[in-house]
Amino acid sequence: MTAPFCVGNTTLCTQRLLLRVPRASDTAGIAALLADAEREAETVWPRTADTNAVTLLHRLQLENHTFMILERDTMHTIGLLDVCPPTMPLPAAWQEAPARELRFFVAAERRGWEFMTESVRGTAWYLFSHTSAAMLLAQIPQENECARRVAEKTGFWPLGSPTLWQLLREDFVTDEIPRLL
Repeated sequence: MTAPFCVGNTTLCTQRLLLRVPRASDTAGIAALLADAEREAETVWPRTADTNAVTLLHRLQLENHTFMILERDTMHTIGLLDVCPPTMPLPAAWQEAPARELRFFVAAERRGWEFMTESVRGTAWYLFSHTSAAMLLAQIPQENECARRVAEKTGFWPLGSPTLWQLLREDFVTDEIPRLL
């Protein structure tokens, strides 16, 4: 079984974004993200009973495997990216592989700006170069065209089903290397 990933004090700095651990000051940003009516249908993020921003922030801080996504220029919260152990059954050959599942969403007003592609690419770089992760997975509903495009642009490919996507360490290529802060 894969050990849980811990964001800890990791902060990633991409060309336009900052990915970091949630802080108490993020309550308003999380509340705005939770108010996004399209979030359930248009994102790869687990449905949550936490509709209260303070409750969700507390859970995210305790679990410590979620990055807040902020625009570097404005420090405005625009999304969340979760790195967790796989929630789906893996093929027998992959049962012992160090795998992580990515779950993510970006605010409706920031969709189409390539922010999630940049976030997923930066997170993949970090996981493959600084942790034992050998495979990244994403469950993407067939109707979620935006998330499918993010997966394709970052090198993921379908794993035997149109809703399960994978990216292997040896297949990952990027020329956009984020900085660790």
